[in-house]
This record gives sequence, structure tokens and C-alpha cells, in this order.
Amino acid sequence: MDPRIVEAAKDLRRECAEDYVGLWCLPSQILHYVKLPPGVERKALSLEIAQQLLSDPDIIVGQFHKLEFQPWNLSARNSYDRISREWDALGKEPGLGDICWFTENAFHLTNR
Repeated sequence: MDPRIVEAAKDLRRECAEDYVGLWCLPSQILHYVKLPPGVERKALSLEIAQQLLSDPDIIVGQFHKLEFQPWNLSARNSYDRISREWDALGKEPGLGDICWFTENAFHLTNR
């Protein structure tokens, strides 16, 4: 795996310990670490970061409903597949609040 993507994932992982991190942050994070040629889609690299986050047992993924974070009750693989599928259906890069959020389980439990 590209070490720049690994570093981007580590930075987002640290953010998850302090807040909820929206999927929309992943494509933006890539711009800080990888110089992409014009027109190159950031989705594949964003999904690599998502996969790294999902492989961490302390990270949970979910969505806000009526201002309450509701974790998905899915395996890491099924969460990854759902993110990819919903991103395809969205037809563009996710924006604020689209598809899912990541956070550390300990942060979520203390902020309920």
C-alpha cells in the first residue's frame, strides 16, 4: 500500500479519537498527501483509507439520524461494501453528511 495513503489514514484515525469524521473528509485528505494528475478520481484512494479505518477494531462507522449517531451493525467488509455501493449510487464525491461517519468507539460512548 502507498505509504502516503497509510499516513493519511493515520491522521484521520487520530481525528476519530476526538470527533466524528465524515466520509466526505477522505477525498479531501488525499489532496494533502498525494499529487494526483488532473481528472484522476479520488474514490479508489478514499476507499483504501476507509478500509484501513474499518480494519481498526476501535473504529465504528455509522450515520446520524435526528442528531443521534447510530452505528451500523455490520462487519468491516460489509461496511466497506455498503460505502462503495452508496458512493456509486450518489454519483459524485460525498458531501457533508453523505453516506457515513467514522469515530472511535470510546469517543462515541463518552459523547452520547
